[in-house]
Amino acid sequence: LGPVVAIIDGKISEPTTLKSEEMVRVLNENGIRYSSFDITVAKKEIVEALKSKHNIDEFPQLIINKEAIGNVYKVKELAEKKELQPKIPKDELIQSMNEKLKDLINTKPVMLFMKGIPASPECGFSRQMIELLNRY
Repeated sequence: LGPVVAIIDGKISEPTTLKSEEMVRVLNENGIRYSSFDITVAKKEIVEALKSKHNIDEFPQLIINKEAIGNVYKVKELAEKKELQPKIPKDELIQSMNEKLKDLINTKPVMLFMKGIPASPECGFSRQMIELLNRY
């Protein structure tokens, strides 16, 4: 299991309770990469150990870096207040294409998106841009 774990009833693809379905929806809508633990197939000793270790009394629960964050209501509240994503390790956030492009563009003072590579442009516009950039 990874750093972000949803302890749910069922699988991510098939939650078996409304609360688990809601937990999955909130995590997915917030672009969070996570694994899950199906509490319905766990042995009673494991369930009791989870409850004891994390001081929880109900499921589903969200665990981040081995720390219990809360039940579905707490997770929804954090998401609504924009406080959920900051708790997630950066590597576990799924960036949208716009976010990826923004990060990429901000890495250098000049960024050219082109067809081909500078040594071998594949269209007239790309060739003209490389010629201009090489002049300066």
